[in-house]
Amino acid sequence: MTSYLSELNFSSRVLGNDAAWELCKHEVIQTIRSHASVPCYEDGTLYDNIIPVYLDGNYVGAAEVYKIQSLRFVDLTEFDAKIGGFSTLECLKKALKRAGFRFRPLEQYSGYRVRFKWKEALK
Repeated sequence: MTSYLSELNFSSRVLGNDAAWELCKHEVIQTIRSHASVPCYEDGTLYDNIIPVYLDGNYVGAAEVYKIQSLRFVDLTEFDAKIGGFSTLECLKKALKRAGFRFRPLEQYSGYRVRFKWKEALK
């Protein structure tokens, strides 16, 4: 049985002010998540998976998750940072450490790239 993400939760403490603002403007289209926070299923494309997005418990909008891809953190790129709302790869790496990836070198972790499209206009 395939299990899907039911929502995306973000924290401004983890994101930082700039990336949190980008999320609120619906400019963020990707998040990096741990294996534990993403239900088990094979990499690939998802269809009709529209879920709510929250920042600090406040509703930001609805998004359609369309791709989830395995990722070794050593393979993170500047592009990952940009579409995740961060100005640089270094800012993304700092946020990942604040999210809990701090007990060993970041390059030793793996997780998922979760890509999504916003499904509603800003109000």
